[in-house]
Amino acid sequence: MSCVNWCVYWWSEDINKLSAENLRARRQVQRARGKPCFLQLEVGFKKIRSNLRKAIGDSKKRCWIELIEKVNNDPWGRPYKVVMSRPDGYQQPTCPDQLERIVEVLFPTQEPFEYHVEQEEEEMIPPVTHRELMPACMRVGNSKAPGITFPTLR
Repeated sequence: MSCVNWCVYWWSEDINKLSAENLRARRQVQRARGKPCFLQLEVGFKKIRSNLRKAIGDSKKRCWIELIEKVNNDPWGRPYKVVMSRPDGYQQPTCPDQLERIVEVLFPTQEPFEYHVEQEEEEMIPPVTHRELMPACMRVGNSKAPGITFPTLR
């Protein structure tokens, strides 16, 4: 799994190498099922997989701490994108006080804007008469789409 632009913020070249090694070991174990060397390969694979998982966990912790430190310098940059890309990551807050504080920070109160619309005198539009309507309809004509033509059965 090699990404030119890292797929996730915590991915690194070391994890990329461990992932490739893990994939290689897993394939060897799968191909060795039923053979005498299976148990030895499986033990090696489990150790490699454990190393990969540990490296991913350490990288996530390290990168998350770095992201938290970057929040103060660039609140709308990468930390914001990482947090907003977790739609189901955290339970939504239900405490009314906490929700009110969040809303106050995100949407500060402003003076209401007053719209001034000038009222124009309404002109009385005369109704359309039947005598005016019929010539207009004749000019438009019948613009219906042709219907489906069915072949006759003989």
